[in-house]
Amino acid sequence: MSEDICHKPPQPVSVEVPKEATGENGQTQKDNNKAVEQQQPKISKNALKRQAKLEKWNATKADRRKREKAKRKAKRAQLREAGVPVPQLKLRKDQLVRQADSPCKVALVIDCDFAEYMTEMELKKLCKQINRCYAVNKRSTKPVQLFFTSVTGEVRKMMDRYQTGYKSWDAVVTERHWEEVFNFQAKAANGPEEAKVESKAESTENPSKRRIVYLTGDSPNSLEDCAALQAANEGVFIIGGLIDHNRHKGLTLERATTLVGLEHARLPIGEYISMKQHLILAIPHVFEIMLYAANGTLGDGVGWAEIFHRVIPQRKQAGPGVGGDNEGDKKEEEAKVEED
Repeated sequence: MSEDICHKPPQPVSVEVPKEATGENGQTQKDNNKAVEQQQPKISKNALKRQAKLEKWNATKADRRKREKAKRKAKRAQLREAGVPVPQLKLRKDQLVRQADSPCKVALVIDCDFAEYMTEMELKKLCKQINRCYAVNKRSTKPVQLFFTSVTGEVRKMMDRYQTGYKSWDAVVTERHWEEVFNFQAKAANGPEEAKVESKAESTENPSKRRIVYLTGDSPNSLEDCAALQAANEGVFIIGGLIDHNRHKGLTLERATTLVGLEHARLPIGEYISMKQHLILAIPHVFEIMLYAANGTLGDGVGWAEIFHRVIPQRKQAGPGVGGDNEGDKKEEEAKVEED
């Protein structure tokens, strides 16, 4: 007798699928990951290009400096053979002249009271240009009396971040406005004409009795010749610490003309050389021009023309420069990538 064998159909196997973990706000882990991705900043193509450019620049920095040093050395040797006076590039520590001991008593001021008109990147560039002004003055055998005023707020934050050693500089770095530093009692003018008339006479609004001139490329007034500046060996010349790529045209002149007793003037560039571009220069270029004009370290009888040709980058000049190595081109090349 055969026994029937019954095959039972396979029973479905139940697999327990784990539920997605939920957070306190009822969000799943997937939602949390998506939220994190959205919070992470996306890097643009331009930012990646700048990063790659900076990395390439840093990778070739040593070789580039070696070539530039050899080129400058050969150029300076050529100038010496031609009898052209060549200033010493670097001074030993025992050769450095402190401001207090310098025979040059002209004061150059970088007015940093323009932070509200600049972007974060422009403020960063300002700090680098401030550092260059200080370095040029420090290397000079006759440094001017250098002041950085209104270093407060965003400017101070940037200085603390990018120029950490500025508190020990041989220069006056202060939060005070230049009007307070030089005891200039500001008085608003009723208009540009009143300011112009008062500035020509001895102003009672300037108790310090020091000549104070705001330098601006928009001024119709030209500075006197270098010999007169060196003979006077006094006065305060203010350079606006503004980097705005000409967005706020006329701002420094507007500030200067609103104060009775304040002179304003421009460098007489157009009277001595031809320019391919506009006459607005970077802060370090204006500073270096005024440094040489005030202390006469380029030699007796050297005037505006020689100083302009030496300092203003060759690419901005319409004709070939004279007087040797062009400092403006060298400094711009070193900072070109850093400031992109």
